[in-house]
Amino acid sequence: MSWFGDWKPYVPGALHAFKLVNEHGEGHIQGGIRYAVGEAVDEPGANCDPSVMCAAGLHVADLPWVLREWTEGYRVLTVEFTAEDIAC
Repeated sequence: MSWFGDWKPYVPGALHAFKLVNEHGEGHIQGGIRYAVGEAVDEPGANCDPSVMCAAGLHVADLPWVLREWTEGYRVLTVEFTAEDIAC
């Protein structure tokens, strides 16, 4: 259960957000994790502590943020996940 209550049962089904990747298909800030279209990505070492901003894990964003960060050569991916996939 998260620090703000067990909200996950109230968010059923698929959720969608966006991921900005560089020309190598990796996250554009720290790189290293490749996001291949159509494949699942997992991060077993995710930091689930809600008090740590931008901790280790897979990060997604809303479209306005992604478009502000976009630059030539980058790609915008749509990411599908469930509430159970959210670490914090």
